[in-house]
Amino acid sequence: MKNGRYRKLKSPLGALLIVLAVFVLLPLLLFWLLMHLNGGFS
Repeated sequence: MKNGRYRKLKSPLGALLIVLAVFVLLPLLLFWLLMHLNGGFS
């Protein structure tokens, strides 16, 4: 179990994908939520 976990952490592609997902999808989600709320209230 430990070996599998460390292998995943050491994988550069996996780490890059996670970082990209966090830094790209999260701001997009927040932006969409703000636009949705603004559109609903105005």
